[in-house]
Amino acid sequence: MSVPAPNLVYLAIYYFVLFNVMLGIFNLLPIPPLDGSTVLYRFLSPQQVWQIRPLLAQYGIFILLGVLILAGPYLGRLIGGVTDALVGL
Repeated sequence: MSVPAPNLVYLAIYYFVLFNVMLGIFNLLPIPPLDGSTVLYRFLSPQQVWQIRPLLAQYGIFILLGVLILAGPYLGRLIGGVTDALVGL
């Protein structure tokens, strides 16, 4: 089974955009060690950051796993919607 060249190019571009959107949204989750935690700390007062940073640093990976397991379908819909909007579907 062969795929016509224009469809193959379209699929390659679609998956490239999908992968980049997935990485971007994942990296913006406000849980350490991801970059979204730095953005979160910028919006909080220094006292709040001082209180919450040790908790997130210690349990961040478990919170991240819980978010991915429990919110995975919702993140998938968000990623798919953003990708479809960028590709033009």
